[in-house]
Amino acid sequence: MIYVLKVAYDGSEFQGVQRQPGKPTVLGHLETLASQILGEEIRMGAAGRTDTGVHATGQVIAFQSHRSCQAEQLTHGINAMARLPLAVLETAVLGDETGFHPRHSALQRTYNYLLVDDCCYTQRLFWNGRAWTMGGALDPEAIRAAGEHLLGEHDLSTFCYQPDEDMARVRTVTRVSFEEEPLPPFFSASTGKGRMWRLEITANGFLRRMVRTLASALVRVGLALDTPESFAEKLQAADPKQGPPPAPPYGLYFKAVTYDPDPFEIGRQGGRYHKANPSQRLSFRDHLRDPISG
Repeated sequence: MIYVLKVAYDGSEFQGVQRQPGKPTVLGHLETLASQILGEEIRMGAAGRTDTGVHATGQVIAFQSHRSCQAEQLTHGINAMARLPLAVLETAVLGDETGFHPRHSALQRTYNYLLVDDCCYTQRLFWNGRAWTMGGALDPEAIRAAGEHLLGEHDLSTFCYQPDEDMARVRTVTRVSFEEEPLPPFFSASTGKGRMWRLEITANGFLRRMVRTLASALVRVGLALDTPESFAEKLQAADPKQGPPPAPPYGLYFKAVTYDPDPFEIGRQGGRYHKANPSQRLSFRDHLRDPISG
């Protein structure tokens, strides 16, 4: 059987997705928990790699096992046992004949990058680790104009961090958006400043640190350090030396993966699917159970 998990996690306490001996990683933690539940050694694969500090709201992870486990049992078991900031949102159990693979079966992936501009020290303090904060005000129209140049098929070498010589660098970008998100009232009411922006990019594949490098390049356009035209010229150059340093990892979120057919819909139709209850008690923070509050 193939077990498919949709997972969210806070990347600040993980040193990336891929397993590394002696280091806290997303797959390492999940494999330990699933192995305890199923009673055998489990090895997992992910839809996409995320670096240290990068978060996820819809990462897809899968593994094979001959042991039988209900989707609900696996969901609740992992969430109850987790000791790091990670939660299983959905679980589907598929037959081996589907041949599902979280990475190879993916058609598209979507990432979000969060930014807070024109912010004060208080906002910078509290958004640290969640969004890239800056004192200057971004020009959203300039960023959108630059983003339009990304649509379609391109060699994205300019926005790849240290690409390998034999790495395939052509990708198809199907969506780029830059939209304002409401800030919590207690931030905006006290200062009257600060805007949160969500950069969203969907493509059939991503290069190493591509979204972070693109976010950095688009911010330069938004701050009038570059223009949409110069951004397009750098894109066409397909030269990694012309790309800026990547934006901070903590503003990046792995949002979603597109499959056809969708593994969770297959599980739902076959009666082997479970979605975590929003009110389910999670225990990845032991001190949350401490009745003493500050």
